[in-house]
Amino acid sequence: MRRSRLALLALFAALPPATAAAQESTGIVSGTIRSAGTGEVLGGSAVRIEELDLATATDAEGRFRFAGLPAGSWTLEVVSL
Repeated sequence: MRRSRLALLALFAALPPATAAAQESTGIVSGTIRSAGTGEVLGGSAVRIEELDLATATDAEGRFRFAGLPAGSWTLEVVSL
């Protein structure tokens, strides 16, 4: 019994302390923008996350990516000319 208590104590002592930064979760939103009518990719479209006031443009293949986002639900707005 004493050995198992010592082993658990050693295990907890070896764990790094939890910090607020380590507990924050971040995520990625990515995708491909296509025309609803034709299915063709829409390169050069503007993609915006309204709640965070972040924006990016799609590449030539219609792909976009936002990284390091806080956990939550977001509304994407896409504008293509």
